[in-house]
Order: sequence, then C-alpha cells, then structure tokens
Amino acid sequence: MADLLEGVGISTIRIPESWDMEADVVVVGFGGAGACAAIEAYDAGADVLILEKMPVPGGTTKRCSGGIYCGGTSLQKELGIEDSPEEVYKFYMAVAHFGGELSADPELARVVADHGPQVFEWCRGLGISFPAHLWEVPGHFHKAKAGLSMTGNELFPEFASVVSPKHRSHWCDGAGVAFFAALEAAVNKRGIKCMFGSPARSLIADSRRVVCGLVAEGKTRSLYIRSKKAVILTAGGHGYNKELAKGLIRSSAAIESPNKIIPYSNTGDGIVMALALGADYWAIDGGSAAPIGFMNPRDAFDTIWNQPRVFVNKDGKRYVNEDWHFSMQAVYLGRQPDLIGWAVIDDKVASTLGKDMIEERIGAREIVRAESVAALAKAIGVDRNGLEVTIAKWNDNVAKGKDTDWNREWGLKPLDTTGPLYATRVVLYEGNERTGVKINTKAQVIDVAGRPIPGLYAAGRTSGGQYGLYPGCGISLMSCLVFGRIAGSNAAREMEHYADK
Repeated sequence: MADLLEGVGISTIRIPESWDMEADVVVVGFGGAGACAAIEAYDAGADVLILEKMPVPGGTTKRCSGGIYCGGTSLQKELGIEDSPEEVYKFYMAVAHFGGELSADPELARVVADHGPQVFEWCRGLGISFPAHLWEVPGHFHKAKAGLSMTGNELFPEFASVVSPKHRSHWCDGAGVAFFAALEAAVNKRGIKCMFGSPARSLIADSRRVVCGLVAEGKTRSLYIRSKKAVILTAGGHGYNKELAKGLIRSSAAIESPNKIIPYSNTGDGIVMALALGADYWAIDGGSAAPIGFMNPRDAFDTIWNQPRVFVNKDGKRYVNEDWHFSMQAVYLGRQPDLIGWAVIDDKVASTLGKDMIEERIGAREIVRAESVAALAKAIGVDRNGLEVTIAKWNDNVAKGKDTDWNREWGLKPLDTTGPLYATRVVLYEGNERTGVKINTKAQVIDVAGRPIPGLYAAGRTSGGQYGLYPGCGISLMSCLVFGRIAGSNAAREMEHYADK
C-alpha cells in the first residue's frame, strides 16, 4: 500500500474552527452513480449537496453507450428471453474466476445481479426508453444498438459451458446522453443543490475517524463543507492516474494510450481521498483492446468486426479468437511479448472500411500497407515465416469452413494475398475501469482491516469489486446505478454526527 500511495498527493485536513457550508449528505461527483446517490438520499429525507469538479455534469455515464446489463427483466420476457438474476450471478462468477484469480467480490456481484430487474424498471420510471427490439448475433455482437443484445463475454467457451448465453445488454434510445439527461432531470426536479467547478480535495475526519466533511476548491478560496451524516464518493475512476495503476500491466498500458472513451475528469480523486483515511484498495488489471486504426468513427466496431482479419503477435502467429469481446482481447494481448498485437486485412476489407480513411491513417502512420505478406512482415517487425504460415493456414481453414486454431465462427473468408495487405496495432485502451476502493454491500468504504469507515460511502468507478474481467456491455453502468442508489439510501439514514476534534 505504501508503494501505491507514493506520489499520488495524499493529505489529510484538520477540522476547521468553522464550516463554510453544510448538508446532511455530500455527494462528490455528478455522473451516473452520483445522480442516483443524490436522488435516493433526497427521497429518504436528507438535505443533499453535489460537488462536481467539471463545469457540467455527466462523467463517464454521459459518454457511454447507454446500456445496462441485467437478467430477468420485463423487456427480456417481452422478447421471449427466459433469464433470471440467479443466472446472471452464475455468469458473473464464471467470468470472475477466469484465469484462477477471483477478480470480483461475490457479495457485490450478487447485489448487482439481484437488483438488475428492479433498477431496470426504475430507469423506465425516469423516462428512459428501451425499445423492444432483439438484435441477433453476429452483426450486432459488438456495437450498441437500442434494444436488447448480446454484447459481452457470453459466448466465450469457458463461460458458455457454465451458463447459457443470453441477451442481457439493455440499450436505451439516445445512448449515454439521453440516459444521463433523465438522471439529471430527476436531480433537478428535486431541487438538489449542485456546485460545478468545485473539485473536492480532501476528506475531513475527527479523532474517532468519523468522516465529517471535506475541503473543496471554491472560486476564490478553499471551502470547508460539513457532512452531517455522510460523504458519498462518486468521482469516477483512475483512467488518467498512472500511480493508481502501479503493477497492473494492461491498465497501465491503457492509461498511457491516447485511445480512451472516458472523460479527462477520471483522475482517481475520490480513490485518493479515501486511501488517505486508510481505505482498502481493489486493484484488478483491466483495459480493452481493439484495432483502433481500422475502426471508422461513424460505425465504430460493427464493420471491422464482420470482416475477415487475423490478429498476430511478434511471431506472426494468431494469439486469440478475433471475435471475442474487447475485454478478452485485452487479456490475450496482455500475454503477448511486449504487448504487441497486429490486425491484418486485405485490400477488399480496406475498401469496405473506406479507402479515404485508410489512406489518411497510412499518412498518419497508424496503418501500414505492403504489397506482399513478406513485405508486410518486415514493415511491422513480425516473423516473416510465421506470418506467411498463419495467413496460408487461415485461407486453408476458411476454404474448409472450420477455424481449427481458435474455432472462430464469423468472418470466415480468405485474405487475398495477391494485392496490398494492411496492418494496424491492436491497442489497449481504457473504457471501463474496475479498480477502486473496497466497499461492502451497503456501499460503505472499507479500511485495510476490513472495517467500514464511519460516514464514508462510495459507488461507481470510485469503488471496486463489482466486476473484474468485464462480463458484458452495461455492467459498469448497472453497478453504478445499483450502488449509487444503495449509497444514497443508507447515507441518508445515518445518525447526524458531531465532529470530535
């Protein structure tokens, strides 16, 4: 822990002689989890104040695709999908045990699974629309489209042998912008006070280690804000904080990558503040991986994922089933020497993706073009013989209709080696951080001795343990909603406490 904390700028603040402001519950961060916490705390009778360091609310939720992952919902039943929270939990646990290391807290995963149907209906009650459309696979295996889809690790063989794959990603109309707009409207309808451009910098605890407030940056000076009942940390994850990813190979690489789908505000502020009070840390390696250079922003993942392509390592050998989810791509890329993976396509695929885009990215050195397999191998620095054997075997396998190496099912078409070939790096990027402070099922922050820190709660990506390896698209937002609501409800029911200096 000492190595982790070194360099993250942690400090503690003494109790002031007087407070500048006060509220029953102070929520740090106005994203999805923060909005839910504020709504539930207010509805339970608490006076609530939200602090947001950015000039506008939204956080990661506003930038997401607007999906929540759950089973046993009314939408599934309407579309003929038989499922249940118990099946979802079994799936979570199968994923969490992958690789022999338990990457999720079973108790937290249980709560997320069990609350799924209820939270889905709660979202509908806020006016969030989930169309009754079932998207089959392939074709929509990786891209979010309004309705119900299977966009995760459901089809990974090890998990599918434990739990039957089901469509569990519930996508709303309007993606994350519309999803968060409904949450924001619910906050505004209640008249909950929000302060923007006011980053929280440090928690304040008394001699009994009871959290009784915090320090935030005001427009002209620091503000000492008292929390009469509790502080809830929902300040996002660690995606731009290298110190919090120490020892996590894939997460560190993702932080270094320019390819991110999370906001710049995710600098681990809430995590750092909690660690200063002795909070325990749930550190699980993560990240996602994809051939970003071949992906057109207009259609994101769909087009490239339906095309023939091979992913190869430095030896020129395929190292993964190219159809698996981005999080599983990251796991297998993480096993390769120097984290090097290349995606290779032919000229027909390049034309499908768009030659203008391809040429532009060749000019930017994001894509490499060569006239032969041997020339491509030399240009990207992989073993020539390995790449030639790999592509020859791929073409032989697809001619027979069977991928004997990785049992890939879609995009089984030959790569044309008579014309130009193209390659781009398969890169790690951060989209769904899973590392944060430890919490219990009440959303209370847990210290290194396993005890709740009085008056301190956390939810969203500030907290960890709800999942490790990413189960499916929508789990991040669902866990934010579930534990945001739990944190708000429980914080509001705390007894009012008085600082003991």
